[in-house]
Amino acid sequence: MSSKTLAKYDNAFSTRGNAIGQKRMDAQKGRIQNVLGTKGPFTDEFKSLVLSDYLNIMSSPYLAKELKGAKMVLRALSEDRHSPEAQDLFDRMSGDFVERNEPCMLCPIWRHEEAIRILSALALRYCFEDVRDELFFATIVFGFADNLESLEVLIEDTRQQLADVQKAMTMQRRGLVLAGAFEPDLRSPEQLRDMKLLSALSQELSWGVASHGGWVLTGHFIGRAPYRREFEALCRKTWPSRNDRRVDFAPLHKEKAITESLAELVSYLFKFEQTLFNTSGTRKNGSPRSFRSVQNAFHGPTLDTRKAVPKGFDRKAAIRQWALFVDRLGPDRLLYSVETAHAQKWYSESEMAYFRRAEDFDMINGAHRIEVHRDTGPHDQSIDPEKKHRVPIRRTRKLRFDEDWYNRTDIPDVDPFTHAVAIML
Repeated sequence: MSSKTLAKYDNAFSTRGNAIGQKRMDAQKGRIQNVLGTKGPFTDEFKSLVLSDYLNIMSSPYLAKELKGAKMVLRALSEDRHSPEAQDLFDRMSGDFVERNEPCMLCPIWRHEEAIRILSALALRYCFEDVRDELFFATIVFGFADNLESLEVLIEDTRQQLADVQKAMTMQRRGLVLAGAFEPDLRSPEQLRDMKLLSALSQELSWGVASHGGWVLTGHFIGRAPYRREFEALCRKTWPSRNDRRVDFAPLHKEKAITESLAELVSYLFKFEQTLFNTSGTRKNGSPRSFRSVQNAFHGPTLDTRKAVPKGFDRKAAIRQWALFVDRLGPDRLLYSVETAHAQKWYSESEMAYFRRAEDFDMINGAHRIEVHRDTGPHDQSIDPEKKHRVPIRRTRKLRFDEDWYNRTDIPDVDPFTHAVAIML
């Protein structure tokens, strides 16, 4: 997607109530300048783009942490210039930012562009005040893997489980929208023993934690489901645990505007792995005393410590392996989004406002849950079963901003007492 298109989406989102925009920029700028620094590893082009508030990037609540994490990745990659994979990732993270031909999950600018895409799709179509009770933020602990090789398999299996849950909702003719990310957290044996939730799940689910620890795979998802209880029940059935502690559903913050909550949650989805990147003190943040003690958790295509133990395996070596792993899997496997065919038929915020102006309280108070209601194009009252009904074909797909849909359903100036809006049932 081009920078011009992203700017259009960002502007549209901002004009509809981005509550954390310009007011944060001045407060952030000095701190961000300090993080960027005057020398490397960031290029002057990168620094200029960030400080120019490209796509309102200064409003990102986790920007400073993102930049610190990216700086650590670049420095770790720069120490292994003999590796073609490390050199390629270094070049893509510090190269052409705006018109890149492929995604780069570890570049803060690409991550912010992706956040704008997600925000635009959610805020302009699915998430607004009338449906606040249908919105949620879900956190699910999917499982444990003792190395990156096993972690990749676990991610693939989990994606299939999520797809099965989504299909089950569709079979019930229930709409669902999800946008989220998988978060693999490196955990030492001490953390898996001392952290209450992980300790309980490790024993209940028989994780079989090795002496080097491993990766706990968690998912965070922003979602909307009019039939939320049914969706929660499917999730708890798919990932069962005593007292349902693996699956947590929380409402959006009641004291914040929905757009502000969405912006903060989407930024949260892209945060860097804490154990690798938190250098504030090993005992306080639970980081391993020595990364060499957990190096077996980094088995994978680019590091096989079962055959040769690399000398001096430290934080930088761990970050380098993690970065190459994340880059190889990319957004297609580490991010997850869906808007089902039924969800694409929900009323827009503008249509709900129309019902309010028309004092059609039946439609305002829950009738939008009837999810088969809108078709556009030619319509024939007498349907020939041998012919396809001439209406748009809606298919479950990845979440995206649909400009055509938005233009068709944006009716802020329609007066219900002088105009009639026909909505096909």
